[in-house]
Amino acid sequence: MVCCPGSLSIPVRAPAPEFYPEAKLSLIIWAQLPAVKGAQFIYEKMFEPYLKRYENDIDEALVSLAPAIRRHARSVSAVVIDKVGAVVEDVKHGIDEKKARASPTGDEAPRSPAMDETKAMPDVVVEEGDEEEM
Repeated sequence: MVCCPGSLSIPVRAPAPEFYPEAKLSLIIWAQLPAVKGAQFIYEKMFEPYLKRYENDIDEALVSLAPAIRRHARSVSAVVIDKVGAVVEDVKHGIDEKKARASPTGDEAPRSPAMDETKAMPDVVVEEGDEEEM
């Protein structure tokens, strides 16, 4: 290791990266436990003073942004509706293809004669003497 004047030539290893997952979990648990009210403490000490100081500025900014937010929400909802419609069409197309593959003729799925009202099936009459032959 090259030593430059005014710099530290000894490698320093910080313990924070080793214990980051544990520290993060501890912070989340502390903030969520109702007994210690950690989230309330963070809000009251860090966020509330800032929000109170700049409340009027934040309100004015939100009022001025409202039309742009509405336009953006409309455009996003139109895109979402188009994508949902495309997905529905893809699903319908996939179902149609699946039916076509299952059909022996490729036209449509096989149907039972009872389901098809246009094709009348002749009635089969079995006489008493014919039963023994079957």
